[in-house]
Amino acid sequence: MKKIGFENFRSLKNIEDIEIKPLTVIVGKNSSGKSTFLRAFPLLKQSIETKTNSPILWYDPNFVDYGSYDECLNCKAKEENVIVFRYCFEMNSKHETSYALFFRKRKQVYGEINLEITITKEKDNEYVKQINLRIDESEINLCLSKSSIFESIVINGENLTPKIELHGISINSIIPQMIAKEKDNFSFNFDLVDNNIFKILGELTRKGTKKETLELMLHSFVIGGYEKFYKSFFKRGYPATWYERVKNREKNDPLFITLYNYFILSNLNHLLAEVDSYLSTYFGQVYYVAPVRATAERYYRIQGLAVNSIDPRGINLPMFLENQSKTDFLKFQKWTLENFKFEPIVSKEGGHLSISINIDNQKINLADTGFGFSQILPIITQLWFVINQNNSRNSSTKTFVIEQPELHLHPSIQALLIDTFINILNYSADKRIDLKIIFETHSETMINRIGQQIAYNNIKNDKINIVVFDTDGFETSTTTGLYDKKGQLKNWPFGFFYPDKISNNAF
Repeated sequence: MKKIGFENFRSLKNIEDIEIKPLTVIVGKNSSGKSTFLRAFPLLKQSIETKTNSPILWYDPNFVDYGSYDECLNCKAKEENVIVFRYCFEMNSKHETSYALFFRKRKQVYGEINLEITITKEKDNEYVKQINLRIDESEINLCLSKSSIFESIVINGENLTPKIELHGISINSIIPQMIAKEKDNFSFNFDLVDNNIFKILGELTRKGTKKETLELMLHSFVIGGYEKFYKSFFKRGYPATWYERVKNREKNDPLFITLYNYFILSNLNHLLAEVDSYLSTYFGQVYYVAPVRATAERYYRIQGLAVNSIDPRGINLPMFLENQSKTDFLKFQKWTLENFKFEPIVSKEGGHLSISINIDNQKINLADTGFGFSQILPIITQLWFVINQNNSRNSSTKTFVIEQPELHLHPSIQALLIDTFINILNYSADKRIDLKIIFETHSETMINRIGQQIAYNNIKNDKINIVVFDTDGFETSTTTGLYDKKGQLKNWPFGFFYPDKISNNAF
């Protein structure tokens, strides 16, 4: 994921798309929209992972609570009545999308994808109203009705809406796919589109070329921007007449443009499925840590559940640690001892678990330590185990979203946490793991520590994005702060961490 942006989403009326770097820091005064932005990550995660009747699941007790569509719609956008989610990412799909409906031979999708999903509500019906998709320089605009019927399909400005009625169907997804209803059966008739394509291919090949040959050509074209599509004209294996007639035409010949537009329409279901698959995979690998984490308890009841991730508040931390293999847990203990000068210990007593902290060979129950240990332990535990787990999904991007990691931590530990973030990012880069850490903070110590790490060449300044949120009470605005190569902040609001002047009339 390269960038994320929103329109009419609470106070985020129309903020500039925010670039997601390996380390992205969100700062700003209270109620400036920071949490709205950060919690949009688990919002999409809970929406994708839960079967719902509407595109977005606004409330999930295990993740985040946005209330409802009406509560999320910006107060100045009541007449407009739409919320827009914007995403920018690079598509280089080589995996098969198992749940895609009614498309034929699998094809690869290449290019930078800019996606806009527009959601609206009419009476009690929330639905996807519009999907705007840009692949490199090419644009696809889809409009849907409240009954999920595709009202228009426009590709590069050309209206290619079929005469048949196309319904939008979503299966555990946000982006619907197209199907046509015929005699109580749902299908997608590719022949209606392919006939137009074959007519164009027929003009560019020798008369009498077999349909099987044209189909092979069609399947060898690349789904992506027009530039990539055009380059695929010159692959080996096409009829000789094709090369002669293609070379005699300009690159932007209207016939080529029409062929490309129909080709995209022919593969539109596959393209929508691949984009939806990307979103599902990306947000499925989002790990969210809430700002109010659970306080430590002396004992935790053993529930016999398989726990493979830590919940946002760290409530199931004891069960998660108990489920780890002895080898992995010993490695984790060694890592925490080396980096934080303590090691966690999980003990069984009857039907209960307890967590203790070993500091200088002194074992202390977590409930008897300060709040700092119970606040930092869910963060570093989730980070370490996700990065060190060995499974088939390690190739996908892993995104950690953390609200106020500095809670209850002494400034020296806050600085140490930044050191840990940077060490894990460097470790992940060496292991070719695409890791992103996004956190919101009010800590001047953490901001300064990042600059110090840059100055000591432990991380490059271009790997960090720091975004300052501000608000007029109704709309959020953002500015991007920059670290230079010496770790000094540029484009930073003067006196950002300073309190207001003391009034002489206070008392």
